[in-house]
Amino acid sequence: EGLGHCAEQAGETHKAAVLWAAGEALRERGGFEVQSMERALRGAAQPRVEAQLGARAFASAWEEGRALPLDTAIAVALGTADIRA
Repeated sequence: EGLGHCAEQAGETHKAAVLWAAGEALRERGGFEVQSMERALRGAAQPRVEAQLGARAFASAWEEGRALPLDTAIAVALGTADIRA
């Protein structure tokens, strides 16, 4: 999820949404709670990204991210895997 913030700061809004969703899904599958700092950071950034992408594109990016397996999510974060834009 943290790398989603890096993507958002770099203006890569689609990638940010994908990484946030992938991180959320992986965290949930592992049974981990969201940290309060992450909740605050994403609470501020997510509305900006959704506004820039539009609701439909944001929802699509979110679905895409939640479906990513761990190895693909890592590759997306590292920039070695393509994602839909």
